[in-house]
Amino acid sequence: MQSERAMNEMNERMQKKRKIEEVLYPPELVEQLKNKDNKIKALENQNAMMLAELAEGRRLMAELAERQKLMAENQRLMAEMKQKLGNDFL
Repeated sequence: MQSERAMNEMNERMQKKRKIEEVLYPPELVEQLKNKDNKIKALENQNAMMLAELAEGRRLMAELAERQKLMAENQRLMAEMKQKLGNDFL
């Protein structure tokens, strides 16, 4: 019985609160705010995806730079071997 009365009181308070909110915040304004919130969330997701892509691009560029260093070192060693052993070493 008490829990039922407490539930009824809570429902009444929530209804009063909704009525007050409707007076304070017109439904059009509430809808605009919801739309803006959704747009903000979409932009935040897009931004997070772009940052992840940027990080992946940086990682790939670093990997490419490392491979280029290795290739340059291999070419230097090949040239050194050709000079020491002549063109017939391969």
